[in-house]
Amino acid sequence: MTQMRIAVVICSVIIYHYYSLPGVGFDSKDLRTRMYAAFGPDSDYEVEGTVTKDQLPISGPWRPGHLKAFVANFKNNEEITGSKDGPNGDAYAKLVPLVALYAGKPELEKYVIEATRMTHDNDLSVDCAIAAAKVLERLMLDGWTSKETPEQIVADVACLSPAGLKIALGAAIDAKAQTHKDAVQKFQSNCGLPQSLQTSLHAFLSAGFDTDFPSAIRPTLTACGDNLPRLMFAGACVGSRVGVDAIPKDWLDKTLKRDWIIQQANKLVSLREKK
Repeated sequence: MTQMRIAVVICSVIIYHYYSLPGVGFDSKDLRTRMYAAFGPDSDYEVEGTVTKDQLPISGPWRPGHLKAFVANFKNNEEITGSKDGPNGDAYAKLVPLVALYAGKPELEKYVIEATRMTHDNDLSVDCAIAAAKVLERLMLDGWTSKETPEQIVADVACLSPAGLKIALGAAIDAKAQTHKDAVQKFQSNCGLPQSLQTSLHAFLSAGFDTDFPSAIRPTLTACGDNLPRLMFAGACVGSRVGVDAIPKDWLDKTLKRDWIIQQANKLVSLREKK
């Protein structure tokens, strides 16, 4: 639940940021400022004292390592605010609003790199974020209606990725026939990379075209582990086909800041249409 709250706040900040500059769109300096306000010393995420790994998870909001690094670096006026350590799934999971705004536009990859390095300043995080963005971009534009299968789309993106990531993405495709629970166990259930991206891709690849939203998402929800990045990315992939109306009402009713997020998302769509 704590991870989900962090993810919702990150996406809320990003969505609000993109629409907060009508006619401008992405601005890394402005987004850094908003991220610091959302997670910095004056936020609910400020925890008194030192929290050790043995004490995690704690009750209430707290910052994972990459956000701690971001807050510290921003506070010290560092030019590079991202963490050099710990590539993890948050690097790509937070990019859904960015892809929604810039899918099909030449500046998308540049902005993906900037947004990723803001919190994750390491090459593996950036490579995985670019690959995830390219997959989601294809799905948002025409992936569910073209003759290409989702497997072909992932395979195309894999061919454009560095060698190690290409192998990892290929493994996710090869594991399609496995249950998602078995795939999570195979690739590991933590949020490290590239395994988190592998399990995210498997979640939607194994769902199939005709699967409704709950049936597509519930397997990765119940597979446990660090399922937040999987849920966010797989949800976006499946959602690109079925739309927001396919999300069960009782799921929406339990979502933090639901009405505000939907309102901002609609504004983001309006901004895209103006570009």
